[in-house]
Amino acid sequence: MGKRAGIWSKNALVGVLSLTVSLLAFLFGTFSTRYEVRMKRSDRLLGEFSEYYDYIVVGSGPGGGHAAGKLVKQGFKVLLLDAGKDYSDSNVNYTAPIFNPQSAEDEETALNYWVEYNENRTKVLYPRAAALGGCLVHHALITSPIFTSVDFSSIAELTGDNSWSTENMQGYWMGIEDSYQYPPEYNNPCDHGFRGPIPTFSVTVPPPELDPRALLPQEAMTRMGWPRINKWNDSNCAPHRDNEGTFTFSNSITARTGIRNSTRTYLKQLQQQYPNTFHIRPDSLVSKILFNGNIAVGVEVWEGPHLNKASPKFREESLQRIVKYQVLREIVIAGGTFESPKLLQNSGIGPPELLKSLNLTMLSERPGVGQNLQDRYEVSNAWKLNPRYHYQDLCRTEPAYCHSSWKLYGNFSQWALNGPLVGIKAKTNKTFSEPNVPDLILFGGASYFNGYYPGFAAPDTIRILNDTFTFLSLKAYAQNRAGSVESSSADPREPPTINFRQFAEGEDQDIPALIQGVRWMRELANRTNELARERGLLIGDYLMEEILPGKDVQSDADLEAWIRDVTWGHHACCSNKIGDSNDLLAVVDSRLRVYGARNLRVSDASVFPNIPGYFISVPLYVLGEKAGDMISEDSSEACKVNPVCSETSTPVLAIVLPIACALIVLVVGVVFMKWRKEVKSFDDSSIDIFLNELAKQQGETSEEEMATENPSKSAPLDLEKERAFFKELDQNGAEGLQFDDFHDILKNDVHTKHISEDDARKIFSEIDFDEEKGTINFEEWINFRMLMRHSKERASRKTRSNNLSFANISCFYPQKSGKPKQVLHNLKGTFPAGSLTALMGPSGAGKSTFLDILAMRKSTGIVVGSILVGDNIRDATFPDTMAYVTQEDLFPPKLTVMETVRYYANLRLSSNLAKSKKLEICKHAIAIVGLAPQMNNYVGGPLPGGISVRGLSGGQKRRLSVACALVSNPSFMFLDEPTSGLDSFSALMVMKLMKRLAHNLGITITCTIHQPRDIIWQMFDNVCLTAMGKLLYMGNIVKAVDWFRSLGYDYEKATNPADWILDLVSTNFEKDPSIFGDKTMKNEQDIAEAAEKFARHQELDESVLLQRHMQEIDRALQSKEKQKSGEKVSRKLSELLDVDENSFCPKQVDPANVNFPRQFLILLTRHLRNSVRNPGAILARVGVLLITGLATGWAYFDLPETLDNVNSRAGVLYFLAFIYIVIPFCQLGLFLYDRQFYAKEIAAKMYKPLPYYLAIMTFETVFNFVNVIISATIVFWMVGLGTRFDSRGQQYGQFILIIAILHTVGVQWVQVCALSLPNQDTAFAVGAGFLVMMQLVAGFLVRSSELQPSFAWLQWISYLKYGWNALMRVEFTQLDNNMDSSLQILGPDFFDLNGPNDIYTSVGVLFGFWLVFNILGFLSLAYLHKERR
Repeated sequence: MGKRAGIWSKNALVGVLSLTVSLLAFLFGTFSTRYEVRMKRSDRLLGEFSEYYDYIVVGSGPGGGHAAGKLVKQGFKVLLLDAGKDYSDSNVNYTAPIFNPQSAEDEETALNYWVEYNENRTKVLYPRAAALGGCLVHHALITSPIFTSVDFSSIAELTGDNSWSTENMQGYWMGIEDSYQYPPEYNNPCDHGFRGPIPTFSVTVPPPELDPRALLPQEAMTRMGWPRINKWNDSNCAPHRDNEGTFTFSNSITARTGIRNSTRTYLKQLQQQYPNTFHIRPDSLVSKILFNGNIAVGVEVWEGPHLNKASPKFREESLQRIVKYQVLREIVIAGGTFESPKLLQNSGIGPPELLKSLNLTMLSERPGVGQNLQDRYEVSNAWKLNPRYHYQDLCRTEPAYCHSSWKLYGNFSQWALNGPLVGIKAKTNKTFSEPNVPDLILFGGASYFNGYYPGFAAPDTIRILNDTFTFLSLKAYAQNRAGSVESSSADPREPPTINFRQFAEGEDQDIPALIQGVRWMRELANRTNELARERGLLIGDYLMEEILPGKDVQSDADLEAWIRDVTWGHHACCSNKIGDSNDLLAVVDSRLRVYGARNLRVSDASVFPNIPGYFISVPLYVLGEKAGDMISEDSSEACKVNPVCSETSTPVLAIVLPIACALIVLVVGVVFMKWRKEVKSFDDSSIDIFLNELAKQQGETSEEEMATENPSKSAPLDLEKERAFFKELDQNGAEGLQFDDFHDILKNDVHTKHISEDDARKIFSEIDFDEEKGTINFEEWINFRMLMRHSKERASRKTRSNNLSFANISCFYPQKSGKPKQVLHNLKGTFPAGSLTALMGPSGAGKSTFLDILAMRKSTGIVVGSILVGDNIRDATFPDTMAYVTQEDLFPPKLTVMETVRYYANLRLSSNLAKSKKLEICKHAIAIVGLAPQMNNYVGGPLPGGISVRGLSGGQKRRLSVACALVSNPSFMFLDEPTSGLDSFSALMVMKLMKRLAHNLGITITCTIHQPRDIIWQMFDNVCLTAMGKLLYMGNIVKAVDWFRSLGYDYEKATNPADWILDLVSTNFEKDPSIFGDKTMKNEQDIAEAAEKFARHQELDESVLLQRHMQEIDRALQSKEKQKSGEKVSRKLSELLDVDENSFCPKQVDPANVNFPRQFLILLTRHLRNSVRNPGAILARVGVLLITGLATGWAYFDLPETLDNVNSRAGVLYFLAFIYIVIPFCQLGLFLYDRQFYAKEIAAKMYKPLPYYLAIMTFETVFNFVNVIISATIVFWMVGLGTRFDSRGQQYGQFILIIAILHTVGVQWVQVCALSLPNQDTAFAVGAGFLVMMQLVAGFLVRSSELQPSFAWLQWISYLKYGWNALMRVEFTQLDNNMDSSLQILGPDFFDLNGPNDIYTSVGVLFGFWLVFNILGFLSLAYLHKERR
């Protein structure tokens, strides 16, 4: 089909789109309302509950937060509860990564649990966080290394659920990661995500220029023989997840700003996106889960700040209230490894002995709740720096500098560092259960860190203010599973009892691995010292001197004792493990459902059967995402379990809205398909159709007859022969027809054999639109052949063409006082027939004014002089022989090229001309300008509202303007700056077209032009040069330079003549002699002298033709045979100008080739087509009224007919009356948009203002009537308007009539504002201001009898008052006897309806407003939108 799809393909596409949108509308309507109605059904079941939700999530860490996010996005109503507060974005402890230790000790969010590690150690601080986002608000931001191949695959093997496979969980991570650490050419071999809510960024090592020693530990790792984990040093690279080697840490930091980013950020974004269905309640401590049998139906919540006694800010009096929330589907526990088992136990699910000791009623015996507690083992190897790193000095002495640097440079500043820079993944071969993955992480940073204790983040130990470097060894896959978490009290505020029982299991594997880690860390420090010594970076004996465990701790036994005494951890997990139902210690199944309870799940670190990977944040992120998916998949099952949940309701809105949308879209689609049909010929993009149409223009005469009897008449082209010729050229490797072959063909053709080689070369150059390729293609050759075969017509045309001569042309603009300003001074000359003339000059030279005078478009000023067409004075018939092409190419974007040209032809050509002949003329005009391939393409351009339609390029639009001008078969053509706004190549193509039209078709063409390039300059035959309104040169373009050289001005041959001439005659600015030389025109006097010399030259050297034309002008003036169609000029003005009264030149005429009815039909058809082809505007206008009707009907649905609801009925009627006159302001942009086309076309005298206005008004009235009737009908029956049961049909008819005419009056008022005021802002301000005044005096907001006398008169010009008055009388008069008897008191006096007593009188007044607004609109259009030139 070529570049453009066929018309039937487009219609089919429209049909498919219409059906698709209809289906989507139905699904959207059903989905968006099902929960609302379902919850209304369950209102009676709330009982003691204060509010209900589809899901309640307890805990906002990554496990719970991301599960909640998934559910919210699925359309469920979700409550997210957290015992902590929401951190402030201004708190640097949270936002600055460098302060993650301080965030752990921030009293606002800290939870200080004291845990037991083993019987030989006192309780140790284990900091957690109570805040929105969970522990991610205080963790070290580390998101690497990613989980290994065994972390989730072991769960899949344990449960038989393959959805836990490593590959599937990697997909979840890709969905939430937003990686910023790789270049575009990376191509993602590591399966990173780039569009998720959690950004990841690699840690930036401090710049070496600040301290070269900062990079030494990393180099020491390489010297020890550790390879890079991969070429990117990326430990999150999925294919290399189990590799050993060095890596760079990846952190959850917002790119460019260097601010902590976590689940909290994600939740805040979701809360803004779903404010009605996603509720977050901080400071809400869940005391227990509420059950109906074993079904979770709600939660009990203690509200208040810092209610957990682990908080440093706990106060007994902090408890504010206790509330209960009802759940319709499921409760998700995500309180963390310590709080989740405590909540289950306090809710009756746990070991029976524990529940009994706490006097708690047992719901389900699950001895595994709180068991299987695990953690990693970590030890520190601290070294004294000698001295500290320089970049630490900077932050120690100038902390304000580091803060400002972080604010300025974000993640490239020190405050964006979270601590560790690089690390090593290593296999110790000591962990026998997981032999295929590394089990040890070694890393370090400039800090002193030896676990957690009160004050561990105090200023004297913070990393940026100390002299220490600490290596850390993290033992993954620890074998101890003997830990436990047990509730210590039924009071939810009490922290649980936590005992890790370190090394109770697996000590023979874990301790040797930790010893190996210490030895590797020491080797790293020693290699770092060696590197410092080699490079001369030492100040003293050592760069690093060991502090922990100390030089005396060397043997395995000493190291083991030290490890048992100092080992700590911070990734507690596994206290509610996943497992098979036969496993008594398992708490949840593979879908995280709690055994022994229904509609209850757990989604946090406690569910892992074994501690995953190295750092736990990424496993928790993907756990939360997977949990959300599983819970959503089981939503229907959960609803069936809960007796208060129902999904069976289908509200009225869910049916009415989608069906209405579907019908509207389908109707618009059908209408669109009908009007989208193009002209049947040329409806295919094939070049064959184009060529055949051109061939048909030649008639049916035989080739032999045309060659012998009338050589000027063309034989039909043999298209197959022509195509075969070009195909043969392609086979020879040519890209088109070259000049030698072209010339040979010309010599062998009976019609072109007389053409010389020089002329052939010129023709070839003109045909070749793209001069750089040096060839002409098949389409260009056929176009040329067709033009040549119309030689007889062109010859006849040239014979009929005339010169255009002018004499003594002057133009004056009257001034308020004094003599009128003269802008043109006695211009005279001749434009030869069939020539291309350039009107040139600097700004203010009078070019456009002169062009308007020649084209009879001048509407302002006083024009003096005479213009001769051939041997006759130019008269009122001149516009029939000429065409004017404006500088702006304004066309409706949704018309095709053929439709646009036909539109001009229908208005330009006589009504008596047959349609087939007009179509032939249009095709020929399009072919001449080279737009045949784009014949069925849209013109393109901006639509109202800013939507842009793809279509023609700038150069193609300019050629379309020329085609529209050619349809009237002009002898003269005037163009206003045809190259402005075009690139150099497009400008060249347009001017080549102009040259062909002048030379081949004999059209006399005149155009203004600015600064033409040299090749365009050479295309002109003549130039008319003006400056300051004076004629400096008029004649052959070749002689222009010689003329100015004869005046003594030097010309450099390398300069473009046009540039040189314009530089010469421009006097608007002071000229620099170094650029323009000493000899140049500098002021008005120089211009005047040059003009005077040329005037004398004209008098001495006028051609015989010009002399004869001037004599004819004089004779015509003397005999007063001239037709006077211009304005009358008073004798006083004649004396003032010192000119003869009879010398005034006519300015504008008003031809009309098409009668009034025909103009109306053409304009109505175009407006209808434009409107239908802009479905966005149509749907928006229909949609606004439809939604208004539905929303109003739903808000006032089925109003009872009682006295108590009278105010509601009056209110809805007033609202409808007001809203239907406000909504038309949505159309303000459409009316203003159409003004630009009207201004262009009315200036060209294509039609009268009245048929245009009637066409617009007819379409808008019919469309708005139908549109508002649909909307008002919905309101009437949904609200239940019409209080007379026995005549409700009559009331409906009256209601529709009033609303329809009121809305139409509102539309006409908007149109008046759009047509009478200069711009959209002013139109809106005036129009809306008038509506506000009408609203005040309409009688609803203020009773008519209570209006101030000085203000009351405004009510009689308020059409809102008449509309509301009529609606109230329809609703509340002649009440039915079956209605509430209390309604009988209603009447006009009750409502103070100070207006016409009869409904139809009000309707008549509204019609009067409509008529007056139409008259004002037409007068504004006719008299305020005239082109003033």
